[in-house]
Amino acid sequence: MKRPLEGIVLLLVEDHEASSEATTLLLQAVGARVLAAANGMEALAILETEVPQVILCDLRMPEMDGFAFVARVRGNHRLARLPVVALTARDDSRAYLRTWSASFDAHLTKPVAVDTLVDSVRRVIAQPRVRPPAPDSGQP
Repeated sequence: MKRPLEGIVLLLVEDHEASSEATTLLLQAVGARVLAAANGMEALAILETEVPQVILCDLRMPEMDGFAFVARVRGNHRLARLPVVALTARDDSRAYLRTWSASFDAHLTKPVAVDTLVDSVRRVIAQPRVRPPAPDSGQP
């Protein structure tokens, strides 16, 4: 039987080591190949050599938080339409509004159920990004 994310390559940007390891194991169990970065700077370095089908990104990280990271992704012509999902412990209306305004494609709250994570990843991959990049990204 095919696993639901078989063949999908994801970039997980998460600074908390235990959360990164647990999420990586969960994603691998459902078939995904996971690239991992501890912050936005590491993630940008990975994106120079490999482009995943989707990015799962924590919001609060050292060196470069999730908001600065997604702005850099949206500002890069080669990456601008790549789906980016906020994966965060913040579960309030302001957090949802802020991730939407920052051009994230979805907002998931940790801990996230496996089915919810799989459904969100499949949905953002299947839906072409129609929202333009953020206005300050330099993209038309």
